[in-house]
Amino acid sequence: TVHRAYLDGEIDEIPTPGLHHAFVQLPDETMVWGSQNHGGGEALVEQAIDSTDEQVLWTCADDWLSTNYCESNGLYYVEKTNSFLYSFYTNDSIVEVSRDTGESMWWAGDVRNGYEFDPENSEFEWQHGVSYTESGTLLVSTEAINNSGYTTMVREYTVDHDRETLTEVWNFDPDIYASTNGDAWRLDNGNTLH
Repeated sequence: TVHRAYLDGEIDEIPTPGLHHAFVQLPDETMVWGSQNHGGGEALVEQAIDSTDEQVLWTCADDWLSTNYCESNGLYYVEKTNSFLYSFYTNDSIVEVSRDTGESMWWAGDVRNGYEFDPENSEFEWQHGVSYTESGTLLVSTEAINNSGYTTMVREYTVDHDRETLTEVWNFDPDIYASTNGDAWRLDNGNTLH
Protein backbone atom coordinates (compact mmCIF):
# COMPACT_ATOMS: atom_id res chain seq x y z
CA THR A 1 0.00 0.00 0.00
CA VAL A 2 1.20 3.52 -0.80
CA HIS A 3 0.25 6.18 1.75
CA ARG A 4 0.17 9.77 0.54
CA ALA A 5 0.47 12.23 3.40
CA TYR A 6 1.11 15.81 4.39
CA LEU A 7 3.43 16.43 7.32
CA ASP A 8 0.43 16.60 9.64
CA GLY A 9 -1.79 13.84 8.29
CA GLU A 10 -2.62 11.23 5.67
CA ILE A 11 -4.22 12.24 2.36
CA ASP A 12 -5.12 8.77 1.17
CA GLU A 13 -4.07 5.14 0.97
CA ILE A 14 -3.59 3.48 -2.43
CA PRO A 15 -3.61 -0.33 -2.67
CA THR A 16 -0.64 -1.59 -4.72
CA PRO A 17 -0.76 -5.40 -4.44
CA GLY A 18 2.64 -7.05 -4.72
CA LEU A 19 4.55 -3.75 -4.47
CA HIS A 20 8.14 -4.81 -4.10
CA HIS A 21 10.31 -1.74 -4.11
CA ALA A 22 9.83 0.73 -6.94
CA PHE A 23 6.79 2.84 -7.84
CA VAL A 24 5.93 6.13 -9.53
CA GLN A 25 2.82 8.25 -9.75
CA LEU A 26 2.20 9.73 -13.20
CA PRO A 27 1.04 13.32 -13.85
CA ASP A 28 -2.59 12.07 -14.15
CA GLU A 29 -2.13 10.34 -10.74
CA THR A 30 -2.04 6.82 -12.23
CA MET A 31 0.05 4.60 -9.95
CA VAL A 32 2.67 2.30 -11.54
CA TRP A 33 4.70 -0.22 -9.55
CA GLY A 34 6.89 -3.29 -9.71
CA SER A 35 4.89 -6.23 -8.40
CA GLN A 36 5.94 -9.64 -7.13
CA ASN A 37 2.27 -10.80 -7.11
CA HIS A 38 1.29 -10.51 -10.78
CA GLY A 39 3.36 -13.36 -12.26
CA GLY A 40 6.25 -13.36 -14.67
CA GLY A 41 9.06 -13.03 -12.11
CA GLU A 42 8.21 -9.39 -11.58
CA ALA A 43 5.53 -7.41 -13.34
CA LEU A 44 5.14 -3.72 -14.11
CA VAL A 45 1.56 -2.89 -13.10
CA GLU A 46 -0.52 0.26 -13.47
CA GLN A 47 -3.79 1.37 -11.94
CA ALA A 48 -5.73 4.61 -12.35
CA ILE A 49 -6.20 6.46 -9.06
CA ASP A 50 -10.00 6.20 -9.30
CA SER A 51 -10.11 2.53 -10.33
CA THR A 52 -9.55 -0.89 -8.84
CA ASP A 53 -8.61 -2.44 -12.20
CA GLU A 54 -4.93 -3.30 -12.43
CA GLN A 55 -3.22 -3.66 -15.81
CA VAL A 56 0.00 -5.64 -16.24
CA LEU A 57 2.20 -3.70 -18.69
CA TRP A 58 5.30 -5.93 -18.77
CA THR A 59 6.78 -8.97 -17.08
CA CYS A 60 10.36 -10.04 -16.66
CA ALA A 61 9.61 -13.60 -17.84
CA ASP A 62 7.83 -12.52 -21.04
CA ASP A 63 10.57 -10.26 -22.38
CA TRP A 64 13.71 -11.61 -20.70
CA LEU A 65 13.37 -15.30 -21.51
CA SER A 66 16.90 -16.05 -20.31
CA THR A 67 16.19 -14.60 -16.86
CA ASN A 68 14.00 -16.27 -14.28
CA TYR A 69 14.58 -14.00 -11.29
CA CYS A 70 13.91 -10.26 -11.22
CA GLU A 71 13.56 -7.81 -8.36
CA SER A 72 13.44 -4.11 -9.12
CA ASN A 73 14.89 -1.16 -7.26
CA GLY A 74 14.18 1.80 -9.52
CA LEU A 75 11.41 3.09 -11.75
CA TYR A 76 11.43 6.36 -13.70
CA TYR A 77 8.65 7.65 -15.96
CA VAL A 78 9.77 9.20 -19.27
CA GLU A 79 6.91 11.52 -20.23
CA LYS A 80 8.38 12.42 -23.63
CA THR A 81 8.17 8.81 -24.87
CA ASN A 82 5.47 7.52 -22.47
CA SER A 83 7.85 4.86 -21.24
CA PHE A 84 9.55 3.67 -18.06
CA LEU A 85 13.18 3.11 -17.12
CA TYR A 86 12.98 0.02 -14.92
CA SER A 87 16.03 -1.05 -12.90
CA PHE A 88 16.73 -4.54 -11.53
CA TYR A 89 19.44 -5.09 -8.92
CA THR A 90 19.14 -8.89 -9.07
CA ASN A 91 20.60 -9.01 -12.58
CA ASP A 92 22.38 -5.62 -12.77
CA SER A 93 20.15 -4.56 -15.67
CA ILE A 94 17.97 -1.67 -16.82
CA VAL A 95 15.16 -1.93 -19.36
CA GLU A 96 13.07 0.81 -20.99
CA VAL A 97 9.46 -0.33 -21.35
CA SER A 98 6.89 1.29 -23.66
CA ARG A 99 3.71 2.14 -21.78
CA ASP A 100 1.77 2.08 -25.06
CA THR A 101 2.82 -1.41 -26.20
CA GLY A 102 4.21 -3.05 -23.05
CA GLU A 103 7.33 -4.07 -24.98
CA SER A 104 10.98 -3.67 -24.08
CA MET A 105 12.41 -0.81 -26.14
CA TRP A 106 16.02 -1.64 -25.14
CA TRP A 107 17.97 -2.98 -22.18
CA ALA A 108 21.52 -3.16 -20.90
CA GLY A 109 23.34 -5.02 -18.16
CA ASP A 110 23.74 -8.70 -17.38
CA VAL A 111 20.58 -9.85 -19.21
CA ARG A 112 21.68 -11.42 -22.51
CA ASN A 113 21.31 -9.64 -25.87
CA GLY A 114 21.25 -6.17 -24.33
CA TYR A 115 23.15 -3.04 -25.34
CA GLU A 116 26.94 -3.04 -24.99
CA PHE A 117 29.01 -0.62 -22.87
CA ASP A 118 31.71 1.68 -24.21
CA PRO A 119 34.20 1.42 -22.65
CA GLU A 120 33.55 -2.11 -21.41
CA ASN A 121 34.66 -1.28 -17.86
CA SER A 122 31.89 1.35 -17.54
CA GLU A 123 29.18 -1.27 -16.98
CA PHE A 124 26.93 -0.56 -14.00
CA GLU A 125 26.43 -2.99 -11.09
CA TRP A 126 23.92 -2.96 -8.21
CA GLN A 127 22.59 0.23 -9.84
CA HIS A 128 19.86 2.41 -8.35
CA GLY A 129 18.27 5.74 -9.11
CA VAL A 130 18.11 5.61 -12.89
CA SER A 131 16.96 8.75 -14.73
CA TYR A 132 17.30 10.66 -17.96
CA THR A 133 18.73 14.17 -18.04
CA GLU A 134 17.11 17.03 -19.94
CA SER A 135 19.59 16.41 -22.77
CA GLY A 136 18.62 12.73 -22.96
CA THR A 137 21.64 11.12 -21.30
CA LEU A 138 21.16 8.29 -18.82
CA LEU A 139 22.24 8.83 -15.18
CA VAL A 140 22.84 5.86 -12.89
CA SER A 141 24.03 5.51 -9.32
CA THR A 142 26.16 2.37 -9.30
CA GLU A 143 28.48 0.26 -7.24
CA ALA A 144 32.04 0.09 -8.57
CA ILE A 145 35.56 -0.75 -7.50
CA ASN A 146 38.30 1.85 -7.32
CA ASN A 147 41.79 1.91 -5.78
CA SER A 148 40.31 2.08 -2.27
CA GLY A 149 37.88 -0.84 -2.78
CA TYR A 150 34.13 -0.57 -3.30
CA THR A 151 32.61 2.81 -4.06
CA THR A 152 29.20 4.19 -5.05
CA MET A 153 29.54 6.44 -8.06
CA VAL A 154 27.48 8.20 -10.73
CA ARG A 155 27.83 7.20 -14.38
CA GLU A 156 26.34 9.13 -17.28
CA TYR A 157 25.81 7.54 -20.70
CA THR A 158 24.57 8.43 -24.13
CA VAL A 159 22.15 5.78 -25.38
CA ASP A 160 22.89 4.98 -29.05
CA HIS A 161 20.02 2.89 -30.41
CA ASP A 162 21.65 2.49 -33.85
CA ARG A 163 24.84 1.00 -32.37
CA GLU A 164 22.99 -0.58 -29.42
CA THR A 165 25.58 0.92 -27.09
CA LEU A 166 25.71 2.88 -23.84
CA THR A 167 28.72 5.19 -24.08
CA GLU A 168 29.98 6.67 -20.83
CA VAL A 169 30.38 10.44 -21.19
CA TRP A 170 30.94 11.38 -17.53
CA ASN A 171 31.33 9.84 -14.12
CA PHE A 172 31.88 11.01 -10.58
CA ASP A 173 33.42 8.88 -7.85
CA PRO A 174 33.13 10.40 -4.35
CA ASP A 175 35.14 7.47 -2.89
CA ILE A 176 32.26 6.72 -0.50
CA TYR A 177 30.48 3.38 -0.39
CA ALA A 178 26.75 3.00 0.26
CA SER A 179 25.75 -0.65 0.64
CA THR A 180 22.26 0.07 -0.70
CA ASN A 181 20.18 2.75 -2.37
CA GLY A 182 21.48 5.81 -4.18
CA ASP A 183 19.89 8.22 -6.65
CA ALA A 184 21.27 10.39 -9.40
CA TRP A 185 19.50 13.50 -10.70
CA ARG A 186 20.69 16.32 -12.95
CA LEU A 187 19.58 19.63 -11.47
CA ASP A 188 18.41 22.67 -13.45
CA ASN A 189 21.68 24.49 -12.67
CA GLY A 190 23.72 21.67 -14.28
CA ASN A 191 24.91 20.14 -11.00
CA THR A 192 24.26 16.48 -10.23
CA LEU A 193 22.55 15.39 -7.01
CA HIS A 194 23.74 11.98 -5.85
